[in-house]
Amino acid sequence: MARGGKMKRLLVVGDSLAGGLPHLCYPRLAARRLSGWWVRAVALPGKTVRKLGEELAARLPLYQPDVLVFQGGGNDLLIPYLEARGGRWSLLARSLLRGGNRPASGEKEFGELLRRALSLALKTNPGSVVIFSVPCLGEDPRTPLNQRRRLYNAVMEEVAGETGVRLARIDLAMEEVIHRCGRASPYLMDEFSGFFLDALRSLTPGMALRLSERRGLHLTLDGVHPNPRGAELLAGLLVEALDRTV
Repeated sequence: MARGGKMKRLLVVGDSLAGGLPHLCYPRLAARRLSGWWVRAVALPGKTVRKLGEELAARLPLYQPDVLVFQGGGNDLLIPYLEARGGRWSLLARSLLRGGNRPASGEKEFGELLRRALSLALKTNPGSVVIFSVPCLGEDPRTPLNQRRRLYNAVMEEVAGETGVRLARIDLAMEEVIHRCGRASPYLMDEFSGFFLDALRSLTPGMALRLSERRGLHLTLDGVHPNPRGAELLAGLLVEALDRTV
């Protein structure tokens, strides 16, 4: 992919999905497949599209990537979902809100925030921009939360068409795998302790996969964060997006 022997620079800016242990981190897994690329991932757990857009303003001038991958939007849906759950989940959501992670009020504002972030990226960064759709939130595509997620992804598709950036539909790829495996698990961050302990429970690929299996999950550890299968799927989609972009 590199031309003239020069390393191309890839910057991934995302929420917690872009981070984690090496076997759970899709940018790291993608980097192993990319010859001639310098890859840097900035993972910002809990951040909404609003906050991720603010981070772009600070990060892009520093890294000046040839390709920017912008991944986010899940927290715009998850924070209100967790707040409505009550109890300790509500306290967690309020803590994120106090940190400035105000979710979009709906599809219209979500689109406005995304346009603002992409406008900045396209103005600041002379290279290409790829955005990832909002992934499945729980491995049951029929839930009300996933129905709302589809509305947000429809907005992403519209904004991508307007701005000319490439949209990688990771949500459709995940839904296809879930459909093929023949099971739709209702598990979605059902254990509050898991929010803090799953990293310890997933120190190796085998441990991570066993944790998923106990919860009836195929691609994620908790309905949101990728397990090794999910991380490999996202890494493959990232590499494919780069092949089509450069």
